[in-house]
Formats: sequence, C-alpha cells, structure tokens
Amino acid sequence: MTLRDKIKMYWKVVGACLVSIASGVYFGAMVNPQPPVPDPVALSISITGAKDAVLLADYVRIVNGYKITVLKGFKFDGASIPDGLAGPLGLTRFSPSVIAGALLHDALYASEWVPQAVADSILYACCLQDGTEPHKAKAIWQAVHDCGEVVWSRHTPESVAKARSFVKVEIK
Repeated sequence: MTLRDKIKMYWKVVGACLVSIASGVYFGAMVNPQPPVPDPVALSISITGAKDAVLLADYVRIVNGYKITVLKGFKFDGASIPDGLAGPLGLTRFSPSVIAGALLHDALYASEWVPQAVADSILYACCLQDGTEPHKAKAIWQAVHDCGEVVWSRHTPESVAKARSFVKVEIK
C-alpha cells in the first residue's frame, strides 16, 4: 500500500466518522458487550508525553470472554484518535471513557496474542462499558478496523516478544 493510498484511506475513514457523528447514527452493536466487571486493579497510568503513557500498576480486565492482564511498565500511546476526529468526538487520547480500552487494544495489538479483529472488538466493548456513546465507540472501532493493518504490519519478532512479556491473555 502506497503512502497515497494510506492517506486516502485515512480521510475516507475520517469523513465517514464525521458524517456518522454529526448525524448521531447508531450502527448497532457488533459485539455483545458484557456488563462492566469490577476490575481487581484500577487503571493507573502516568502520561509521560503528548502521546505517551506508562502503566504504573498491573491492570486486569475480563471482556468478551478474555481475561487480559497488562503488567506494570507497559508503554502505550492512548487512543490514537486522529486530530480531525478528536474535536467532533469530544475525546482525547487519554479520555476516561476510552483509556482502558486503548490500553488493552495497544497491548493486544503489540503482543499479537489475539487476531486484530478480536482486539478491535475488545476496544469497542470497553469503550461502551466505560461510557463512550455508541456512535463514538463505533467511529473509534471503524478507524482501528480500517487502519490497524498499518500498525500491525510494523511488528517484528522482537517487538512482539517484548510486548508478550507484559501481556497475558486467558480465555474465560
């Protein structure tokens, strides 16, 4: 995929998301979100830069039949919300209603413990469980669904091994 193709895809996603947000259209649940599960450990992060954060304590969450544990020290970039969507969505990369889902999504992508589609659906479910409005959660899901391959394709065996030292996944 050329850079030109990637840019076209990005703006196609941004345009579709803006239309759906402006109209308030709800596309329906793509997963069957479970009711919020009390987390054994609250999410504790330190924002270390405009696009960087580090997990300060282990985080455990059960979502869509997976028990996901992310260990202290995992570095992530929050929700990768394009600048063109941040304003219309009313969200930032570290907004409370998206940050836990973003952490789990980044951890699952980096470790490749589950397929991309599963990681994307977990992000979507977490956003809904944590209070993101359904049409905004759908826009976030659509963006990672359409553009996630770019990130996934950058992985190396070394980067996956490093991420796996921080991420554990069990099927519940």
